[in-house]
Amino acid sequence: ATRPLINSLSGAVITIYGSSFSGSAGAVTVLIGGMACGVTRADHTLIECVVPSGTGMHLSIHVTVGVQVNSDYLSNTLFNYAPPVVYSYGAVSTAGGRLYIEGAGFAPSISISIAIVINGATCASVQVDTPYVRISCILVSGVGVHPISVTIDGLVYTAPAATVYLPPSITYV
Repeated sequence: ATRPLINSLSGAVITIYGSSFSGSAGAVTVLIGGMACGVTRADHTLIECVVPSGTGMHLSIHVTVGVQVNSDYLSNTLFNYAPPVVYSYGAVSTAGGRLYIEGAGFAPSISISIAIVINGATCASVQVDTPYVRISCILVSGVGVHPISVTIDGLVYTAPAATVYLPPSITYV
């Protein structure tokens, strides 16, 4: 039998087109960057699988049918996760403090490369508060509206202007 050959990819549930796949989803294993992609459908020319949560780019795709692995797993058939997206973020006082950022496509743990840059300065003490959806860092003192850039595993999201410091507030006169 010929080893499987991956020709193209598409979508959040991905479809892998090729040849020498199996007519049974149970006979096929797909790994993206070493993580299992849950096979939902397979025939001799296509496989559909649910991409696992993750981050990164240029990840190899391995298709195994029985004991045979695709012959092109060292080639240009690679998978990229979507870049992170910021949905909301908190604000800190002008004295600085912990800034919370919520979104999608963030890291599952601090072992993944994470950088948060505000107005050109790298935020300190980055932590993952909720895997994939909430991260935070210590922001230095400052004022105003600044760009926020979040980089996860080489994938970048940039908001051109975001309020990260609380505006002035008068308590009494």
